[in-house]
Amino acid sequence: MYAAGLTDKGLVAYDLKTGHKSDVRGSGALRLVRDGLAVERGEKDEGFQAVLLSGGKAGKPIKLPIAMPVGDPLAVGNQVVFLQQAGDKVELVAKSLVAGRLKDVAMEVGGFSGTLHGCRRDGNSAVAAFAPRAGQHNACATAPSSMRVDKNRPSS
Repeated sequence: MYAAGLTDKGLVAYDLKTGHKSDVRGSGALRLVRDGLAVERGEKDEGFQAVLLSGGKAGKPIKLPIAMPVGDPLAVGNQVVFLQQAGDKVELVAKSLVAGRLKDVAMEVGGFSGTLHGCRRDGNSAVAAFAPRAGQHNACATAPSSMRVDKNRPSS
């Protein structure tokens, strides 16, 4: 288990068992990364950047070009996902870290709004954009019947 703190040298993670220090990056609660890809505010709080952390050391920041961001980007595995305004539409964009550069992977145009949320299970990752809505405190995510999980069927 690790604890992160802000020191005079920046964010640092401490292994609570051994006391070993390592770099940590990211933004916001539950988005700090000690090993893997992190997204954080850019230099002088301008824009965003991605940082790869490996072996307890942070690599060189990679500028994340987002023309008109809608909320904050999210790192999921070796990819960065974000929403950006494109005229009267919103784009969901995914970029992958390849050889130290962020390459376009996918882009979908739609009625996306709210904060990006991610989850992982059995080596798979998923991202959703949603925000609270008045009167829908117990709302549940839905999917087409072809995508629903049957709890009585053994997983493959």
